[in-house]
Amino acid sequence: MVYKNFRINVFARIFLLLITMMLITWLTVDSDLVITAVILGVIACFQVFELIRYIDKTNRSIASFLENIRNSDYTSGYSQTALGGSFNELHATFNKVLQELKKYRAEKQEHYQYLQTVMQHVNIGIIALKENGDVDTCNQSARLLLGRNLIRNIQDLEEVKSDLPEIISQLNPGERQLIKLYNGAELLQISLSATSIRLSGDVIKIVSLQNIHAELEEKEVEAWQKMIRVLTHEIMNSMTPISSLSSTIAEVLKTNDSDIIHIEDKNDIEELHLAIETINRRSDGLLNFVKNYRRLTRIPKPDFRHFKINTLFESSIATASALPSAAGIEIKSGVFPDDLNITADINLMEQVLLNMLKNSAEALHETPNPKIYLKAFRSLNNRICIEIDDNGHGVPEDLLDKIFMPFYTTKKEGSGIGLSLSRQIMFLHKGTITVKNKADGGAVFTLVF
Repeated sequence: MVYKNFRINVFARIFLLLITMMLITWLTVDSDLVITAVILGVIACFQVFELIRYIDKTNRSIASFLENIRNSDYTSGYSQTALGGSFNELHATFNKVLQELKKYRAEKQEHYQYLQTVMQHVNIGIIALKENGDVDTCNQSARLLLGRNLIRNIQDLEEVKSDLPEIISQLNPGERQLIKLYNGAELLQISLSATSIRLSGDVIKIVSLQNIHAELEEKEVEAWQKMIRVLTHEIMNSMTPISSLSSTIAEVLKTNDSDIIHIEDKNDIEELHLAIETINRRSDGLLNFVKNYRRLTRIPKPDFRHFKINTLFESSIATASALPSAAGIEIKSGVFPDDLNITADINLMEQVLLNMLKNSAEALHETPNPKIYLKAFRSLNNRICIEIDDNGHGVPEDLLDKIFMPFYTTKKEGSGIGLSLSRQIMFLHKGTITVKNKADGGAVFTLVF
């Protein structure tokens, strides 16, 4: 309709212009009315000017409309009265188109905000990288895992782990990789996976980061528990009758009943008696060993209560200070803030701290000015952390991944269940226990709840 009105207006102007030109020609050739012809000539020029101005107004309106679309400016409006009837309809159409585009942009913005909100609230870290390494998007979970509030480029991750930028850069779409890194005091085992998309001609690599430390530790603990149950069951079934029979034979040898035994050589009797006693003693020792390891699978269910960490520290330090191995060791503590509370089984947590303090005290043997420092605080992830820090010689690097394994010990008289039991207790509290060496010497055990 707009085009039809525009065509009629242009046709009418051209028709009037042709009539005017014909009159001018007639007046010039067949009449002496020269002045009238001149006046009609001026009118014809005005008509040409008006025709050009009319067409230009239409072009300017269309150009303005297209420029607004190009600049995504949907706020401008077009008057419906200023330029006549055909322009009123044209401008009305322009306004309708702009309103539809404005509505579409608002819906697109709402959809974008929805996706951003979802991405920021998922538990998996997400980083979107451009080909030059610039970070296009990074959600809150990724920033918390990596311990950085702002990540502009992949090279910024060198401060988290020196080879992390290279690992992410070389991670191909569809691949997965497991890495370890520390976020403050907390050990994280991050599963990395990548995919890629093409957006506006650019290739965007999307890397997901998921901390699976708790899941891996849970599976490892379950595997150890199953193995210990099988081993203790089989050993107990085999050793119980051996121990019982050896005790019976030892008693018979002591009575030296001639109706039961017929050994005339006294030395043979003594040797046999010694052998049976050895079997009996070792059988009892093995049975006690198995009973100790049964503790790893028979930890009582935690009785969760809310209490101050200061209370836990005071009772644990008082008990540990009475140990012979803790003689001469300075044990201090600090809780930040001072009224920091925790929900746990205080008896089981005292057992954990006592194991940690005893382990640290034994590691401080022959260390000048030995010190142990207990510290409690909230991490950047708002989790409660307890550190047991000593100034000893630390843990050999090749043993860091082994000391929490059942049966494993570096001590001559150690049972190998203290640290394993502590990890089991932390597992029941939905927490973790890790160890790392300090740069200036000593080791730090960290409990994370």
